[in-house]
Amino acid sequence: MPPPAPGYGGAVQVPRGEANPPVPLLTGGPSPPRDVLAAEPLFEQWRFVAEGGGGRVWAAFDRGLGRWVAAKVTDDPASVAEARTAARVQHSRVLAIHRAVVVGAVMLIEAELAVESLADQVSRAPLSGVELLVVASDLLDAVTAVHRAGLLHLDVKPANVLVVADATIRLADFGLAQQLDGARASGSGTRGYGAPEQFVTGAPLDASADVFAWAATVRALVTASGGAAPAQVPHELLALLEACGGEPSARPTTGEARRVLDELLLERSAVGLRTQRRAVIGLGLVAAATLVSVVVALLAR
Repeated sequence: MPPPAPGYGGAVQVPRGEANPPVPLLTGGPSPPRDVLAAEPLFEQWRFVAEGGGGRVWAAFDRGLGRWVAAKVTDDPASVAEARTAARVQHSRVLAIHRAVVVGAVMLIEAELAVESLADQVSRAPLSGVELLVVASDLLDAVTAVHRAGLLHLDVKPANVLVVADATIRLADFGLAQQLDGARASGSGTRGYGAPEQFVTGAPLDASADVFAWAATVRALVTASGGAAPAQVPHELLALLEACGGEPSARPTTGEARRVLDELLLERSAVGLRTQRRAVIGLGLVAAATLVSVVVALLAR
């Protein structure tokens, strides 16, 4: 059986640049309901991904738009409500919900297709120091977008961060999301990622709960990357992650964290440019030295 599909994506490998990839898409498993197939004549090459989260997920090629999508078929009201909540957040680092249509007694939810979760990716290949900064930055942008939409995500973790075909990330799974104004803890969440106040039923919640989970997620990525990335992690980032683990009132805001990350990314970019320039200069010196030696040899004849 294929591994469970995180959010609306799935463990489906779509080769980059191919509108109609052959296999390695997963095959087997149940077929979509007949009325769904009849209602979506432009969907073809349905590939079953997983069952769970209140429905079944397939990868399908949308011939009308020329792209692969995730198609979730569900009769679970909670799944429908989650899709509607996620659709409120329109941002490049949040998994896109394309549409939701009623087909008979079920709902078909069409969403962006993910390749795998970030948790699965880092278990295969550790992130470098720069990659870690980029992922932390992109994920913070996603969390900020959720808050701007008037929501709290309340379940930020590596398994709910998906990787799409162009290797960028998407925040997914809005099953625990609440309205930002007046949010109260339900006791639900993921231990080790959720803020402590999230597990005190009835406790007031604010944006700092997601900031805590963002920091816990980035810290987990550092750990999952083994001995390679931690040695490259700037102490400013480690200090920021530590601050995000404090009391709610003392945690940095997403804007404050954004400024720290921007400075670090700018610094790393400048270092990369300096290294590149030095490499070019080094090659130039080698070429010049070679030319001088040839000229000297010719003159000595």
